[in-house]
Amino acid sequence: MEKTEAVSRLRKAGYQVQFDSSVVTVLLPKKVNMNSEIKKVRSFLRELGYEASFGVRQRKTTDTVEEDSEEAEVIKLQQAEITEEVDETKEEFEDITDIEQFSLEDFGVS
Repeated sequence: MEKTEAVSRLRKAGYQVQFDSSVVTVLLPKKVNMNSEIKKVRSFLRELGYEASFGVRQRKTTDTVEEDSEEAEVIKLQQAEITEEVDETKEEFEDITDIEQFSLEDFGVS
């Protein structure tokens, strides 16, 4: 499961979610049992088949989570995934094009 789908499913389940530094982060109210909530989120994500990184933390007063910005969040997630794919492809290309140069002298031909 991709991060975009995990974010969408978490939001549909009633969680407030941020996407920061390529990590899906669930924001919880301050007055909850963190250990219990972390277990619930982990279990929920496992049931979805989500195996990538995620975080769970309590909301800060400086957090801004706009409920109507889900589309913008999905776009941000998709851009991050594309950037990740481009970086991987670039690394693969660099590995393929790592060519050692030889001269005719290396083969005893002058």
